[in-house]
Amino acid sequence: MTSAKASEAAPGPTALPIIDVSLLDAPAPDSRARLARQLDRACQDSGFFYVTGHGIPTELIDAVFRQSRALFALPDFAPVMMRYFDAMNRLSARIMTALALALGLPSDHFRAFCEQPLSTLRLLHYPPQPAHASPGEKGCGAHTDFGGITVLLLDEHPGLQIWDHRHRRWLQADPVPGTFVVNLGDMIARWTNDRYRSTLHRVVNLSGAERYSVPFFYSGNPDHEVRCLPNCLTAGEQPRYPATTVERHLIEMYRKTYA
Repeated sequence: MTSAKASEAAPGPTALPIIDVSLLDAPAPDSRARLARQLDRACQDSGFFYVTGHGIPTELIDAVFRQSRALFALPDFAPVMMRYFDAMNRLSARIMTALALALGLPSDHFRAFCEQPLSTLRLLHYPPQPAHASPGEKGCGAHTDFGGITVLLLDEHPGLQIWDHRHRRWLQADPVPGTFVVNLGDMIARWTNDRYRSTLHRVVNLSGAERYSVPFFYSGNPDHEVRCLPNCLTAGEQPRYPATTVERHLIEMYRKTYA
C-alpha cells in the first residue's frame, strides 16, 4: 500500500475529467461516440471521473446532505435514503451502459450484471483534523474499492485524495457542484485485464470543518460471471485473472484484506 503525507497532495483544481452522461440520450449519433471516447480515456488514466448530466435532482441531493447531518443528532430518515438508494441504483446502471460503450461493447452488455445488484449506501462523517495532527494522519487510509463502481456524493469540503500512479503523488479531488465522483473497483480492473484502473484513494480532512460524504457501492448481480473481456486482450496476451463470479470475487477480496 502506497502512502504519502497529506501536504504532498497536489493543490489547486482537480485533474479529473467531467463526463456528461446525458449524452447517452442525445439524438446526435456522434454524442455516444464522444462519451465513449472520453470515458475510455478517463478509465485508462486514473479510473476516476466526475459525472454531470446525471438527472439526480438538486432537491434530492440537498435533502440527502440534510438527513446525513441529522443522522448524528436525530433518528428517522429512511424515506429519503430509500429514494436516494433507488436513484443511485438507476444511475449506476446507466454508468455501466456508458462503460460498455467505452469498451467498444454493445450498450446492453452489462444488463444482466445490473439485475438484482448488490448495492451498499453509506453515510460518512469526518471530523476536522486535530490542531496538532500527527504526520500522515487520515480520515480514511489509502485503499481501492472491491466491487464494480462507486458513486460518491461530496459536500462542499475537500478531503478526497487520489493516487497519481504516473507521477507518484496524491492529487486533491475537490468538490465540483452538481457532480458525483465515480471510481472503478477491483472487479472492473479484473474484468478488463487491468486496462481500466482501480486506483488508490484516501481522505484527509484539512478543511477545518465537519465533512460529510455519501458513497454508493455498486457490485452487480452476485451470480454474474466475471471473465476477461476478449477485446481487452492484445494478440497473444492471456487473462491475468481466472474467471469468477461477483460473489466469489468479493469473498476473495475480503479474505485477502481481513484474513
